[in-house]
Amino acid sequence: MAAPVPSRFDALLGDAPVSLSVRGVADAVGISPHVVRQLLAEGELHGVKIRHEWRIFRVDLVEYLERVSNAGGGTNGH
Repeated sequence: MAAPVPSRFDALLGDAPVSLSVRGVADAVGISPHVVRQLLAEGELHGVKIRHEWRIFRVDLVEYLERVSNAGGGTNGH
């Protein structure tokens, strides 16, 4: 199996952990935690809710960023 191709967004995330909190995602990409929660609620960004806290895997965040970047979109107008 081939090694994964690095994303252009890997530099943006630097040494971010494998999973991020809502605040961690917001800080990494420069949006508000409210917008991150909206993206999660709308299914635009994939995450896992553990008790009352969302965790977003780095690979899911990179996939989302790639998708909206390729579509020429932003955060769905939020």
